[in-house]
Amino acid sequence: MNAMDAASSSRAAEFPGEDYDYLRRGFLVTVGSCLFRCFVLTVLWLYFFFVNGVRVHGFRNARRLRKTGYVAICNHVNKMDSPLASEAIGLRRSYYVTLTENLQLPVAGPLVRALGGVPLGSSPAQLGRLMENMHEALRAGKVVMVFPEGNLVPYCRELQPFRRGGFLMAVEAGVPVLPMRVTYREPKGLWKRLRRRPFLTLNVLPPIWPDRTLAPRAQSLALMAACREAMERVG
Repeated sequence: MNAMDAASSSRAAEFPGEDYDYLRRGFLVTVGSCLFRCFVLTVLWLYFFFVNGVRVHGFRNARRLRKTGYVAICNHVNKMDSPLASEAIGLRRSYYVTLTENLQLPVAGPLVRALGGVPLGSSPAQLGRLMENMHEALRAGKVVMVFPEGNLVPYCRELQPFRRGGFLMAVEAGVPVLPMRVTYREPKGLWKRLRRRPFLTLNVLPPIWPDRTLAPRAQSLALMAACREAMERVG
């Protein structure tokens, strides 16, 4: 590793720092974020609908949670999963956990952050700060988006193993989980000749609350199992 690579690696390890603003609070930031999100989601919806033939089922399940914060989860099968899930969440202030390097990209990084992306980090201290800030957001009625599979597997039709972090976050904040799953529809008619890849359908499922009769660890495991079972039923 040369000096330039070492310096770059060092900066990556330091990001996000102790003073990183995860929540981006403030009146002007909040209003600007809402306007930007409105514009982007409108443009993306036209792209999703007319180019990718996207359908969304279950909008009402997200609306049921308009008076509480919640953790939204989705399988990770497309680079556009986050914006697609945001179409169901709507204009509510939301944050989605993403790889740190996604926020360090020259052009896409600022856009990801403006749409609510927050860095996962690589150290226990960074993860602790992330969890603390996301708990605060959830208790304030905001939405946190998590991909429990962790890794992107393009067009995978099976659910990958889940990680427990997002479910533990919901348990500790005392909020429900809103499961979503992207499924596929094969092109028909003329579309068979025009398109090789399948169309996407986003299924927004009923929210699932933690079982408060269980111990915290058991709550998160039971919540994870219940969400996985619900998502598998629409596979």
